Amino acid sequence: MTNGIPKFRSHPTIFMRHGQTDWNAKGLLMGSTDIPLNEIGREEACKGAEELNKAGVRAIYSSSLKRCAETAIIVSKTLDTPVHFNSALNERCWGIYEGRPKRERPALVNPPGGETEAEFLARIGKAFSEIPDEENLLIVTHSGVIRLIFGAIAAKKMFIPHAKPIWPQSP
Repeated sequence: MTNGIPKFRSHPTIFMRHGQTDWNAKGLLMGSTDIPLNEIGREEACKGAEELNKAGVRAIYSSSLKRCAETAIIVSKTLDTPVHFNSALNERCWGIYEGRPKRERPALVNPPGGETEAEFLARIGKAFSEIPDEENLLIVTHSGVIRLIFGAIAAKKMFIPHAKPIWPQSP
């Protein structure tokens, strides 16, 4: 473990970012603001589910925010797989920057009214400790969570597409 985040799980885990929202389309920072998918996001979730159809997903763990919950439910219906919601998988709270253009949020800052980086790390570590280390799990969450898990939070160079499965290279 590094900073409370499991570096490796004994079984590969598939990750998927939620589908697009109107705020994504406008370049606004969502964080913990509960925004639903837009029509494009629902279509993306359907396509992502089709891509997962032969992956043998046995269970889905999802952030409880609407954009992830909707994505997970669409995938769940396609795969006939149960969904487990966990608010500890929610995106980082960006406080006063939520609803504003992403470019207005200073890099590497603990936002006023939001979560510190340490709080975010601890919460995501807790979420992963609650998810069984089993084969063929899908985690539907947010780009910030996926970047954190993949170790790219500072660089922010990792592009996380909407509703596209991300398979690990190795366990």
